[in-house]
Amino acid sequence: MNEIFKEKLNILANDEFLLKAIKSVFYEVIEKEKPKINETSSNGLLGEQYRAYETSKQIIDKAFIKIQESKQGNQTSKNFNKER
Repeated sequence: MNEIFKEKLNILANDEFLLKAIKSVFYEVIEKEKPKINETSSNGLLGEQYRAYETSKQIIDKAFIKIQESKQGNQTSKNFNKER
């Protein structure tokens, strides 16, 4: 990832309100795509759709964790430099 992206992600990681707002938009879109049960849906198809739905939530969670880790990484290096 290039340095400009890392800087911008660091800014995002330091703004908890903005981070929550963006995350809520992702979850709102996912909820609209939640599998719907109808008479023509087979159990296999519903299982695949539900698994995809849950996987998409996990992917988003992992992405936001990675963004938050970038914040923690910068704080650690700053603390290390202060100890010198």
